[in-house]
Amino acid sequence: MLENLRVIQSSFERGDFSNCHLLNCNLRGAKLKGAKLSFSNLRRSDFSEADLTGADMEGIVAVESLLMGTLMNEAKLTGADLMLCVMHRAQLAGADVTKANLFMADLSGAKGDKKTSFSGSNVKRALVAGGFNG
Repeated sequence: MLENLRVIQSSFERGDFSNCHLLNCNLRGAKLKGAKLSFSNLRRSDFSEADLTGADMEGIVAVESLLMGTLMNEAKLTGADLMLCVMHRAQLAGADVTKANLFMADLSGAKGDKKTSFSGSNVKRALVAGGFNG
C-alpha cells in the first residue's frame, strides 16, 4: 500500500498498477497512457491533468478523487466507483464508463463522443453543468 505518494509530472506509460492501493496520492500531470490500474484503490487521489488515455481502470475505487482536465479517452472504466469525484473538463471520448458509480460526481465541462458509454451507470445527483458534451 502506498499512501500520500507524490509523483507529479512523472511517466508511467503502460505501467501495471493493477490491484494496488494508492490512497491519497498526488499523480497530477502524470503520464499513464495505456496503464493498467484495474481493481486498484485510488481513494482521495489527484489525477488532475494526467494522461490516462487508453488506461484500463476497470473496477477501480476512486471515491473523492480529483480528475480535473484528465485525459481518459478510450479508457476502460467499467464498474468504477467514481462517487464524489471532481471531473471538471475530463476528456472521455470513446471511454467505456458502463456500470460505474458516478453518484454526486461533478462532470462540469467534461467531453465525450458518440462512443462514450455510461450504460447502466449510477448517475444520480451527478452534476453535468452546461451539459455533457458528447
